[in-house]
Amino acid sequence: MSIFKRIVQSIINLKKRTIILSILFIVVSVFLISGAAIQNSLKKVMNETKNQVNPIISVELDLDALMKEMYGGESSNNKQNIDEKLVEKISNSPYVKDFSVYSDAAVSTQFSSAETTNVPDQAPKGYTTPTNDLSIFDSTNPDLAKTEIKVVEGKLPDDSDLENPIMVSEKYAKEYHLNVGDSLKLDLNSGFQEEKMKKEMNAKISGIYTLTEDNDPVYLKKEKETFYSTRKVLDDVKKIQTQDEEINSPIMNYEKVKVELKNPMDTDKFISEIKSVGGDFSSIKFNSTYEQYKTISNMIDKIMNIFSVLQLVIFAVAAVIVSLIMLLSLRERKYEIGLLLALGETKFKILLQMFLEVMTVLAISFMIGFGISNFIVNPIATETINQEMQQAISDNKQEPMVQRGPNYVEDTSVKLGTEIQIQKQDKVQNMRVAGFIFLILLVIILCSTTIPTMSILKKSPKSILSSTE
Repeated sequence: MSIFKRIVQSIINLKKRTIILSILFIVVSVFLISGAAIQNSLKKVMNETKNQVNPIISVELDLDALMKEMYGGESSNNKQNIDEKLVEKISNSPYVKDFSVYSDAAVSTQFSSAETTNVPDQAPKGYTTPTNDLSIFDSTNPDLAKTEIKVVEGKLPDDSDLENPIMVSEKYAKEYHLNVGDSLKLDLNSGFQEEKMKKEMNAKISGIYTLTEDNDPVYLKKEKETFYSTRKVLDDVKKIQTQDEEINSPIMNYEKVKVELKNPMDTDKFISEIKSVGGDFSSIKFNSTYEQYKTISNMIDKIMNIFSVLQLVIFAVAAVIVSLIMLLSLRERKYEIGLLLALGETKFKILLQMFLEVMTVLAISFMIGFGISNFIVNPIATETINQEMQQAISDNKQEPMVQRGPNYVEDTSVKLGTEIQIQKQDKVQNMRVAGFIFLILLVIILCSTTIPTMSILKKSPKSILSSTE
């Protein structure tokens, strides 16, 4: 009888062993293939997320923390503000490539008129509503600048030698017939004028600008009444506005510093360096794509570590179970092996038969397991992990306590651009991984069949057949 016929007969006759091995190999292959496929997909997600990380970090006031503190009646005399001292610390950091400071102030000019309305839902009679926004413009870097502008005439405020330089929009300049070098008298009051001292600042127009179409609609809508100036002018304006009101609040300083780092992977080092100045940073938050990447990376690492441990355990358990099954099976087949040797069959063919019997079961079971893994387990596991990741990301986000108004513009440069989840799996890569897993299982059955079989084949046919073990 040929070796192949003996293999088929053994597989059929040893039904119990065949069924146990088949179930074992199917379960093991499903777990290993699915685990490896999920791990590869998670690595791909992590690499794609890492590629989205940019070197921008936003050091800004945490309005939600300030509101919570205000409602809770808590306060700290050591609270860190985004002031000139902190800006200087940022500018001197070895990790910083460039930065831009954000701050706004509400002002009026000699061309503004007081609001005197009696409509109950609006400002009461005699209340002065500022008509213009004064903002800092200290960077033309599109990744940092609050808005993108085009200089129509004159210079940027930071490039001007004028005292208190200000840029006005082309629309505003045309309406009031203003030119570069003209004076603007800034009225820094707001509220009921008769109850306040007069607060003014004399400024000169350093340039005239227009906003590009790439700007947010909110900025385009407010273009006409928006002025731009230097950090020093904004700082002076806020000091004048609050000089008689005894206000000591982070809101009275700068609102945000947008920083471009030399290397986004230095984000943690940069934050540690800034916080080393001491003080209470509870009212300041550091937003960056790196922080989001780190959160996602930690989450993915935990999932991958779990799969790695499971794979090692499954390999070890599979090796032990297969070895035990083969030992028990060969003990029962010693008489068969002795007969084959007595009939002149070579040791190599007997050894090959024992190996091919198990390998055939493995090959068929592995193909079934591969199909179950790809068409049933992987889609379910992918959906479950995607839900867990989205839940973890959602839990990491804090719902804003302060309601954002219609003029609020979200800074998307410090947010990852795409949804973080496992997309379509790489079938070619999954095939390669499955092939590698099959080879490992093949090595396991090779060792578990050849070693005990060789120990039997060392004996003579007579001693094997006469053995009572």
